[in-house]
Amino acid sequence: MEKHKIIHEAGVSLGLTFRPNEETVMGMKEGFPTQVLIRKKGNNQVLSGIVRYDDKSMDQVLKDSLAAMPGLAQAGIKKKALEVSDGMLIFNAARGITGFSKADEFARKMELLAETLKNIVSSPGLKCRICGRTKVDQPVLINGLVDRACPGCIEKLDAETRQLQASYEALPMNIPLAILVAAVLCIVGAFVYGGIIIATDRMYWLIAIVIGILIGKGAGKAARRLGWEIQVLSGLFTIISVLLGLLFYAGYELHTHALKQGLTVNWTIFLNNTLRILVSMKSNAMFSLGGGLLGAYYATRYTRKPKIEMKVER
Repeated sequence: MEKHKIIHEAGVSLGLTFRPNEETVMGMKEGFPTQVLIRKKGNNQVLSGIVRYDDKSMDQVLKDSLAAMPGLAQAGIKKKALEVSDGMLIFNAARGITGFSKADEFARKMELLAETLKNIVSSPGLKCRICGRTKVDQPVLINGLVDRACPGCIEKLDAETRQLQASYEALPMNIPLAILVAAVLCIVGAFVYGGIIIATDRMYWLIAIVIGILIGKGAGKAARRLGWEIQVLSGLFTIISVLLGLLFYAGYELHTHALKQGLTVNWTIFLNNTLRILVSMKSNAMFSLGGGLLGAYYATRYTRKPKIEMKVER
């Protein structure tokens, strides 16, 4: 694949000798742990070069220094392509219409940034970032990010991660409150969905998606602990909300028609025949059901149980 090829070629040009997987290369550059990978930034894919210097207290100093260097712009490195945070300098080369920039051009810019960085902050070398004492033989990837950690610290981090996961699993799940919040948001969402149909005479799946996200977030926050129970609950209330909104619209249309005829609506009969009314609306009901299912998908995305893990790759 194109992205695997450019990652490999950029790594070769930079002298990064470790390739834990096809998605990234890493190594040491000017004493700094360095990584090249393709990642998603916003809606775009970018070829990123990450250089770690670790000292977060130097972030602002580095930002100011880079902003004052005209040589970077002359080399084709735009300010908006640089990120400085948490002891890391990241260079992002956006993918253009014809693809990513050439690997050697990207490597040349990374070389310049590493050389510039060396004159501003101290390089951390191959000491373990966590204990700061033990020397390691190579950088590693920890959860996909270049780092340095000795075996003892890796074992300690793994134990802490397992403890965090166990602590999360032990949290009580407040399902009654989650149901109450989801029900309230379901009714609010139904009024919004029905109101927009009344106002525009059109249905929008985007509204169903927003309803799903709001119900998912609300129910998840109320439950305190996420899991399949909250996923099912939030997805179900999302579908109900959208179909209920369509029923509100049907009731409004029926009421408006009855007023013109000088008649009144028997709402008891209306409520007893909600399923029949939805079936009679055919394409509108199918469209709304589709939107509800799509909204339910987004609701379940926001209520997935978080996976707390530590993955180490060499």
